Formats: sequence, structure tokens, C-alpha cells
Amino acid sequence: MISVSRETIPFVESNTTVKPKATVDQSQLSQLIEVVSDAIWIVDVDLRLLAYNKVAGEMMGWPTSEAVGVPIADLVGPASQVELCQMLDQTIKEGILISCDKGLLLARKKGRPVLVKGKIAPIVQEGQTVGAIYAFWEVFAEKNDSYLRFEFANMASHLLRTPLSFIQASIEFLMNSDLEAQEQRVILGKMRAQSQRITDFTNELLKILRLEIEDINVYIEAVALLPLIERVLNLVQDEKPRHIFHLLKDGSFPVVAADPVKVELILLSLLLHAVKRCPVDGRVTIKLENHPSEIVVSVIDNGEPIPAELLDRVFWQFYPVDDANNKMPATYNLGLYNIKRLVELQNGRIWANSQPGQDPQFSFSLPIWEQSK
Repeated sequence: MISVSRETIPFVESNTTVKPKATVDQSQLSQLIEVVSDAIWIVDVDLRLLAYNKVAGEMMGWPTSEAVGVPIADLVGPASQVELCQMLDQTIKEGILISCDKGLLLARKKGRPVLVKGKIAPIVQEGQTVGAIYAFWEVFAEKNDSYLRFEFANMASHLLRTPLSFIQASIEFLMNSDLEAQEQRVILGKMRAQSQRITDFTNELLKILRLEIEDINVYIEAVALLPLIERVLNLVQDEKPRHIFHLLKDGSFPVVAADPVKVELILLSLLLHAVKRCPVDGRVTIKLENHPSEIVVSVIDNGEPIPAELLDRVFWQFYPVDDANNKMPATYNLGLYNIKRLVELQNGRIWANSQPGQDPQFSFSLPIWEQSK
């Protein structure tokens, strides 16, 4: 399949493509944009969507009846409508190519917004610009396993090399310096922290490798969630006395079909993950919801919101979820990937939500026992 170049997008000059304020020949236009592997929008001079290809339809979720003829500003959502419309308008008025390298957050018909990059080129007919073509692609599109493993190897090398270099330099400094005892303790404390980073990462790596190379035995049985949750909650409360923990539930709950040991591990991991994200005296809530065929358990913390682009990859294998504002604990996602695997092995689902003004939450579901027999 021919892919739109990331460097240039050719101008479209044809008497049968886009005409200003006229009906477009949909059959010929469809042939043109369907050979492109990126998402394509065709926009007229009034910044209304004239047509799009299959890739764009699948990515954004808008049916033709609700999208074609609609102003772009009404489709992309408030996060990026002004910026995108300004670039489209500039392309049409000045006849220039614009690269959207910064990334735009576009609203989908359903689900979370998608972060995209792209390019905008004018559509020229008989020397006159009659519209624009917007080619865009998801910034964090899922990559194949080989790429992720290669990327992870590079990141792991950097992760281990950095603290080891610090430790080595500190040892050299201590051996060749005449420091007071207090100054030595400060340096030794930093060395111990760097050693702990290496230990934590190595432990997580071993966990993920075991999940990859071993058969994980899951023993499904009828499990009463409430006493199990209370037991794990009491354990974490004893370990983290400065944090406030709440359990929200409404009414009684049927038993679920699950492996109780693995459910405890999932809960414990999510609670400790929430504690890391919270302030020192933070608040963590476990919420239970009863649905027709499943029970949903959510772990909610009052830490910083999670950026939208991270929500799409927090459970990916071998992918870092650090960010510049430290809204996620520093990790290479081995723990969260493990949790996802354990949930799915019990026929459950797991996801993360974070909206401005709301506490972020990680949720997972388990099937009701009666539904699984």
C-alpha cells in the first residue's frame, strides 16, 4: 500500500477532485485517498469535511452520515479545534504545506481522544486553492513485538547504566577524598537509593520473563470479593499508615469466578501503584460496582492526572510510562503489564481513566460466578 510521505504530501490537481462549494465526485475521490495508509480528511474552503478514507473512519469512529459536511471544529473537540482550523485556513489561503509535528488531541466519536501528528497540503484546481488534504497518524500507534523488545533493550541498558555510573563515580570520589562522616553518609545514602533502583527493576524484569516463559496456572473458583478486598486493604493500611484508604460499595455483591490468590496480587499491586502516585498523606479509594455479568473494581487515587497520551500505553509491554511532570511512577511498565496479564487470564478486563478535575483510576472486572458456570 502506498503511504503518505512524512516529508511531503503532493498537491492534488484535478478537474474531478475537489471543487469549491460544489459536489465532489465521491467515487474518484475515494479511489485517490483509499490507497493511503494514513488517515485522510478532505476539507473545503469553509473548513467542512468533504470526505475521508477508511483508515480515518476506523480511527475516529464517525459514520459518514454524521461527519461529511460537518465543520471540522465540531468534529475534533475543544482541545485542538482552534489550532487545527487555523492551520487548515492558513494552508488554503497561502497555498503552503504545514507540518503538525507538535501533536494534536482529536476527539473520537466514542472513547478517549487520540493524539496525532500529521501534515496539511492545499488542494489546487486550475491554479486556485479549493480545499486542503489533512493526513494524520496516531503518535503512539501499537508497535510489533520485535520493535518493542528492541526498544526495551535499549532503555533497559540506559536504566541500568545510569545508576551504575553514579555508584562507580561515588566510590571513586569516596576513595580519593577526605570527607567528614556526615558528608560520607549523604553520598552513601544516594548510592543506596541508586542500588535500590537497580534491584526494583531487576525484580520486575524477572516477573515479566516468568510470565512469558512459564505456564501460569489459574485456579478458578467462586470468590467473595468483599472480604478479600478488606483483607488486602488492611494489609496496605498497616504498611502505609500516613495514607487514607476508603472502600466504597453499594449493597451486596455476588461471588465472582476468579483465582483468589491472583486477585489479591492484582489488588495489592494496584494499591501500591496508587500509593506511589499520591502525595505523602494521599487518599486511595477502592470502589465496587455491580454489573449484569461482572463486578468492576476501581482503585482511585488523588495523584496528578495522567496525560491522555499515556493512557493508551500504561499497560503496554516493554514501554516506559515516565513523563516530564512525573504524573506516573518511574517504571518501565513491567508491573502494570503483569497485572493486565493476570486479569486477562481470569477472563477479566482492565483499563485506566483520567479526566481533568477528576481523580485518576485503574479499574478491572471479573465475571460473576453464575455467568461462568
